Amino acid sequence: MRKFFYGRLAISNIKKNGKSYVPYMLTCIFSIMFFYIMLAITLNPDVKLMFGGMHLQTIMGFGCGVVGVFSAIFLFYTNSFLIKTRKKEIALFNILGMAKQNIGKMMFLETVFTLLISLIAGLLSGAILGKLAFLVVLKILQVKIPMEYVFSTDAALTTLGLFGGIFAVVLLC
Repeated sequence: MRKFFYGRLAISNIKKNGKSYVPYMLTCIFSIMFFYIMLAITLNPDVKLMFGGMHLQTIMGFGCGVVGVFSAIFLFYTNSFLIKTRKKEIALFNILGMAKQNIGKMMFLETVFTLLISLIAGLLSGAILGKLAFLVVLKILQVKIPMEYVFSTDAALTTLGLFGGIFAVVLLC
């Protein structure tokens, strides 16, 4: 086989199945974005300075856990729906002579491409909309002291690790 055959095949499958992949990728992107925003607000050092900041961080930490668990469940569900809609296509590849290990390689590359696109778009939108979410939280809590929203590399790395793990488990199932 040619060098990039499976990569090109995976990209063309994602494009051809856009009606199925677009909702799946949007689900991934929004899950990543919400998790990052909540974790970035939780880990913001200025939150400790405000009145009741420790309580807010504790509550937001629990919220991050809940969002992480629901994201995993939701991504498993949407991935199983995606695979069900593509069963005939995968069976056709098998009938046409593609070995199961080659189909697995193609599915692995599709998952990796989906993960990369979702992580990049989710973290970028989370970083952009995180400032707005932080300002909304400050407005709701009527905080008077000056606070600054900064991009949290710890939150980004935790998000990468969590969703990388979710995608790894999804790939194995």
